[in-house]
This record gives sequence, C-alpha cells and structure tokens, in this order.
Amino acid sequence: MLTSAQRILGVGVVVIFLGVWPGGSTGQVGLVQSSLVNEFIQSQQPVLSLSVSSPAADGSRQATGTLNDPVGHPIANAPIEFFLTIMSGSEAYYGEYTVSATVPAGATQAMVGFRVNRACDCAGTSDFTLYEVRYTEGTERTNRVPNGNFSQGLVNWGIGMSTGTVRLEPSDRGPGQILHVMATPAQTAILNGTPFPVTAGVTYTAAFVARVLPVSVGSGYFAVFFLDSSRGEVRRDKIPLAPARLSVGKTITDTNGAFQFTLSNLPQGQLLLEGNYPGDDARYLPAWASITLEPSR
Repeated sequence: MLTSAQRILGVGVVVIFLGVWPGGSTGQVGLVQSSLVNEFIQSQQPVLSLSVSSPAADGSRQATGTLNDPVGHPIANAPIEFFLTIMSGSEAYYGEYTVSATVPAGATQAMVGFRVNRACDCAGTSDFTLYEVRYTEGTERTNRVPNGNFSQGLVNWGIGMSTGTVRLEPSDRGPGQILHVMATPAQTAILNGTPFPVTAGVTYTAAFVARVLPVSVGSGYFAVFFLDSSRGEVRRDKIPLAPARLSVGKTITDTNGAFQFTLSNLPQGQLLLEGNYPGDDARYLPAWASITLEPSR
C-alpha cells in the first residue's frame, strides 16, 4: 500500500529541462510542477485543534480539541498522541537522545562524548545527567561503548580540560552511577570515551540516555566522533542538548471528531504540550497542534 507521502510524489509531475527550452535560450532550465500536488495536500490535510483547561484542585488539566477534514467534517476513531516538554524550571524528563546514520568512508573507529561551551560556538549554562551511552551497528545488540553505563566509574572515560563540574553520583533509577554535569557560561565540560572499532558504510545507532534541564539549551551537544586509523577526525555527528520530549498518553476521537485527555502529575515550570495525529495511509496526512502551559495558569 502506498503511503500518503508516496502518493503525493506520484500525483505531481516535475520536469527539469536542461538545454534549449522551447522559445528560450541555450542553458535555460525549465521547472514545471503540477498544481495537482498542492491540491492533493490541501484535500488530505486534517485540522487539529487543541486547548487546555485551568488546573483543577489536584493540579490536573483537561486537554480537549477536535480533528476535522479540510472541509470541516469530523474524523472519528482517530488516534491522538500527546507529548510534553519541560521548557523551564529545575525538572527534566528522562529520555534517550539518538542519532542513526551511515558510518562514513575512511572511519575505522569512533568514540562518544559531549562538549559544553567548547567546540560549539556557544556559551550557556548547562545542567544534565548522563546515565548511559550505547553504540550499535546493523542489527547487533551488543553495546560497543566501553563501560557505557559508568558501572566501573570513569574507567575508559576522560573529562579532558573541563573547568565545570563533571562528577559521578548515585543513580536515581536504581543501582549504579550517573555522570552529573554542571557548567556556567564561562566554564567548559568535555567527555571523551575510549575509541572502539566501527565498519564504514554500515548503519549505526547511538543513544545517550540522559536528563537535560531546560537551561542547557544552546550550551553544547552529545556526539559520536568518527576517526581514521591515525585517529584523525573524519566526521562528528551531534545531538544538541535540549529537554526530552515525553509521550504522556493517547486517546481516540469520538463520532464528532472530538477528544479529551487528562494531564496529571504535571511538573513545575513552563510546559509545551503537543497533540499529534499520525495520519492514515489510506486517506489523511498527519496533523499536529501545540500549546504552551504557563506555571501560573
């Protein structure tokens, strides 16, 4: 079955003409795009509305809204998923920050780590905890990162010339240790893992399991550093430091295209609530809406 995106590509016709365009000069490039593409998108794009009530006595809030087709007809029995991101304050969601790509040509090894206010053209406050780092290739399940969960302390890890705080602390998620990083805009924090072998041309996935406080936005990044046989850097794949986006639940629209969802146990601080309809390969494209929840509201 074709997906909505595939059908979009199949409806429109784009022609790139190189050479002599009829009525034109040599080298002119003609680009013709069928208006059917825009018509198709407009006919398939639902409209998702989203609003949130004031806090109840227990602190919970009601998220309500509707999902309609482009002409206003309700879309029933449609799944709506909700996501929260903490935008301010001293709390942070636990999450996985992942990157997946192809190992570059010339790379024979890699190392993982992070940079805060260093090699990033940035200067910001940073506060986050790192639980684990994983790297796998293809379908393998064995983590290639030596001591990736800090079970042996900082063995196989180097904190370089960090001037901020980079220290081990007891984990808040059971036995084990985590790495807590704190830095002011004038301080740096650096972590380099021990290099491990990689295979050029294969697909890899790296995951950094962390809690990143909102204040850390713009202060640096997690990274996979690909190296050649002489340990020269071939490529650096980065994941910017930012608060995690957490899925908090799902609901289904009723016969009128309406939905309601209870938001409970909300953290303090400014929150970003997002509602997402994933689309329907048979007919509709995805739709989304967002709203900012202020602490005082």
